[in-house]
Amino acid sequence: CTMIMISSGVRPGDVDRCRDLGIVRHMTKPVVQSELLDTLLDVIGTGEAGERRKQVSGLEQAEQKQELNILLAEDGVINQRVAVGMLEALGHAVTVANNGREAFEAARGDASFDLVLMDVQMPVMDGLEATAAIREHEKQNGGHLPILAMTAAAMKGDREKCMEVGMDGYISKPIDSEQLIETLAKYSAGGNGSDHGDGSGGGTAEVIVDLDAVQSRMPGGAEAVKELAQLLMEECPKILGDIREGLAKQDAVQVERGAHTLKSSADIFSAERVVKMARRIEKLGRAGELLTAAEALPELEGEVAALIEAIEPFANPASA
Repeated sequence: CTMIMISSGVRPGDVDRCRDLGIVRHMTKPVVQSELLDTLLDVIGTGEAGERRKQVSGLEQAEQKQELNILLAEDGVINQRVAVGMLEALGHAVTVANNGREAFEAARGDASFDLVLMDVQMPVMDGLEATAAIREHEKQNGGHLPILAMTAAAMKGDREKCMEVGMDGYISKPIDSEQLIETLAKYSAGGNGSDHGDGSGGGTAEVIVDLDAVQSRMPGGAEAVKELAQLLMEECPKILGDIREGLAKQDAVQVERGAHTLKSSADIFSAERVVKMARRIEKLGRAGELLTAAEALPELEGEVAALIEAIEPFANPASA
C-alpha cells in the first residue's frame, strides 16, 4: 500500500523519518488541490487519472501550455520572494526589477517580455511613472507591452491612476494564487488580458499571524514558508529603521514608502494588526502629517514585535 503523509506538524527530520518508514511523500497542510493531484499522479501513475485531470484542471493546463517571460517590478524583498515563487511554480520565467527605473530600463532593452507586473509604490521611479515612460517609448518605437499593476485594494484612487497612465489591469495584493493563475491564463492564451475586476486576499481581522494563509499562497510547502518567515524577521527591523530615518529627516515620501512596504509584507502573513497600523502611517506620510505619524510609530513597533514573536517559533523550530 502506497502511503503519503499529510500533516500540519513540521519538525526537523520528518521527511527522513517518513522515508525510513516507507512513506513515499510528505505533504504539509493545508494542501493545495493541484499539488495533491500532481503528487497522486506521480506516485500512482498517469493513466486514467491523467485523463480526468484534463477535465478538472483545464485552466491550469491552458496556462502551462505557454510559458510567459515576466518582468516583476517590486521593491519589497518579501513580496518579491512570494511573487517569484508563485510565478516560477507555474512555469514562467521571471526577471526582477527593484524599482520603476530598473523596470523601464529592462522593458526598453528587452523586447521579449510578455507581461509586466508593476508595483505602484516604489523608490527612484514609482510604477505609474515607469508605466508612463514605457508607453512614451512605445509611441516612438512601436509595440505594446501589457502592464498589470499590483496594488492594495485599500488604496483608493490607485486603480483609476493606473488606467490613466496606460496600464492594462491590476491584481490585488497580497497576491492570491487562484487570481494569479486566472489572470495569467488570459495572456498565455494570447488574449490582451484586459480585465479590471478585483480579487483581494487577506485573512481574518485582528489575528497576529495566519501561517495557513501564507502557506496557501506560497509554493514549496512548509520549508518555503519557514524561509519566508525568517526573511520577514530580518526585514521588519530594517523597514522600521527606514521609517524612523524618514521621520528624523522629515522625509514624508520615505515614511510613506516604508510603511507601504511593511504593510504589504505583513499582509502576506495576514498580520492584520501590523497591516492596520502600517496603513495608518502610510496615509499620514502621504498627507505630510509626520508629527502624528511619529506619535503612531511606537504602536506599530509594538505590533511588529508581537508579529516577530509569533512567527519566531515557526521560523526557528529548534529554539521553540
